[in-house]
Parts: sequence; structure tokens; C-alpha cells
Amino acid sequence: VLAFYGANPRLKGALAIARPFLPFPLTLTRDLESALRLVPAGRFPEPPRTAPASSVEDPLRTSVSATERHIDDVLRFLGNINWEKDGMEWWDDEVETDHPLSPVFDAIALLKSDVDHLLRERRRAEEALRESTERYRTILENIADGYYEIDLDGHLTFCNDAMLDIVGHTRDALPELDPQVFMEPQHASRIMAAFKRVYNTGRPAKVLDWELVRSDARKISVEASISIIRNSKGEPVGFRGIVRDVSERAVAAREQQRLEAQLRQAQRMEAVGTLAGGIAHNFNNLLMGIQGNVSLVRKDTDPRHPHHQRLTTIQSLVTSGSKLTRELLGFARAGRYEVRPIDINQLVREAAETFATTRREIRVHLDLTDRMLRAKGDRGQLDQVLLNLFINSAEAMPSGGDLH
Repeated sequence: VLAFYGANPRLKGALAIARPFLPFPLTLTRDLESALRLVPAGRFPEPPRTAPASSVEDPLRTSVSATERHIDDVLRFLGNINWEKDGMEWWDDEVETDHPLSPVFDAIALLKSDVDHLLRERRRAEEALRESTERYRTILENIADGYYEIDLDGHLTFCNDAMLDIVGHTRDALPELDPQVFMEPQHASRIMAAFKRVYNTGRPAKVLDWELVRSDARKISVEASISIIRNSKGEPVGFRGIVRDVSERAVAAREQQRLEAQLRQAQRMEAVGTLAGGIAHNFNNLLMGIQGNVSLVRKDTDPRHPHHQRLTTIQSLVTSGSKLTRELLGFARAGRYEVRPIDINQLVREAAETFATTRREIRVHLDLTDRMLRAKGDRGQLDQVLLNLFINSAEAMPSGGDLH
């Protein structure tokens, strides 16, 4: 009977595989004491005090010596195995094919080949994990967007350098910061609600528009995403996501909105100008009809007739109305401003006379220079300026007065 004690799990497996093929019984025990109890009492009698003749061989001693040699072979066999390295190149040279424990050696070699396969698989897995980790790290370091991982309390557990640039904090300071430091009070509730929604539903949220506060107190607009981080049991342990600084895009969008508003205003002004041009043309046609009829009546009226002066006044007012239509056409860009030399004294005198005929409660006093003053401009526009001044003065004197 061969008893093994203190065997590790690999040796136990090898012995269990080899046991059916051994030419003698084999037993596994827990310790030496248990192994000795298996030896029947009196199985190995005490040798005689007087040594036998050298020519007589002691069978018991020979059996014990062979067993010890076999055990030494097993121990040496096991000692030469490197369980952390592939192969057993020494095995064929070290172990005899007719060894009584050959089945044990074969079983151990079979286990070693399985261990070698597991080692190769582990190395491949470790290499794949290393490559995946390196690829993951390279991607995170080179993307322009910020990547973050936070626990359920909102404290940052990992981020890339781009995230540090976005929030303007150092890596050492981030784990100690309260997450509220990145949010303004009016936006904090909306951001926290987004995280709660992702936690309750388990569904990720994408393209969330947030406004964060940097360490230099500058506000930035960002787009963010949120997804759940789960442990091996599937329990939520935190959140991860991507943050993109879109401040420049937000500024460009606001500028675009401003330009669009200006364009709409310009379009409205163009529409008003077109309307004013149409009205001016129609009004001018009416004035031309009035002026033609007044001219005919005035031609047939004696200059000494009281109505002759009134017809002259009507003709002057029609002329002033025609100037107004030119103003409308100039505003509507349907007509052209006529820039030419103008006698300022004459312009003031004619504007005053036209105004005086319509507001007789206002007495107009002229104090014109004796020199001839000329300026280049559009007569209709300058005339309109003077008439506006006259009208404003008259409205300031509702009971009448003097205009100088």
C-alpha cells in the first residue's frame, strides 16, 4: 500500500486519475499521522539485534528501500515541474517507462498540459486586456471631448485631461469638490433630475444642454451624456458620460439669431418701403391731377380776382405735396435723391411761406443773411426738415405765437 499525505490539489487530481492504473493500492491521507494509522500493527516487525549475514538479503528492508526510492522519484518529479511555465521537456529523460508509478507521472503530465493550456489562455487574455486598456487609455487621452466617471454621490472618480480643461480644475482637487460647485443654482435642479431619471430608468441620456461654471467663474455651455455604471452583480454604482464644450457654437448660434432678426427687420423695412413707394406714386398722380386743374382755372381767372391768390396757394401746396412724395420715394428707394446746389435763404423763405398759409395763428419772422449761401443736398429732404421744425414749434404754441 502506498500512502500520500500533504498533497496539493494538483497532485491529488493526478493521483485520482492514476489510481485505477496502478499495480498496487494507493491511498490519500490528510497528514502523516493518518498515513501511519493505515499501517497494520506488526506489519513491519522489529529487525533482529544481530545483523544477518551479508549474503542473506532482508526482504523487508529491500521493500522499504524501494518504496522510499519511488517516493523520492515522485517528489523529484514534482519538484522539477514549473507550474507557471509551459512544457516538461525533462520528463522523458528522467522517468523510466517501466517505473511502478508511471501512471501517476502520466496523470501529473496530463494535468500539467491542462495547466499549460490555462496559462496560455490566461496570457492571451492578459495581453488582450492590456491592449484593450491601452487602446481605451489612448482614445480617452486623445479625444477632444471630456470623459467622466462619478459615484452615486456625484464625486468624480475618473476623468481624462480634456475634462480637466473644460472645468478648469486640477486632477488632485476634483475628488474633494462638491459637484454643486460646477452648477449655478438655477440649473442644478435640472442637472440632478437628469441623473435621477437615468438611475431610475436605466436608460442612458444623450445630448443634454447644460451650463457649467469653471474654476475661473466663467460660464460655459456644454453638451453631455449620462449612462449607468454597474458592478458584477448588475447593481448601479455610478455614472459615466461625455461632455463637450459648445460655448463657441452657442455664441455663433446667438449671433446667427441676431443676424436673422436683422434680416427680418430689413425685410419688413423693405416691405414698408415698397408700400410707401406705391402710395407715393398714387398720391403723386392725384397731385398732378389737382395741379393740372388748378393751373387751368388759374389761367382763366383774372389776377385781380380774390380767388386768384387762393389758386396760387393751392398750386404752391400741391408743389409741397409733390416734394413729400419725392421723400417717400427716396425712403422706399423707388426714386432717387436729387443732390444739387441749393440756395438756403430761398429754401427757408419758401418753406416759411408754405407753412404760414396753413397756420395763420403763427406769425413767422425771417432773419436771413445778406450773403448768398449755397449747399449741396436734396431739396425735398431739407424742406421736410424745415417743415418738421415749424410744425414742432407750432405744437408748442397751441394758442398761437411768433416763430423766428
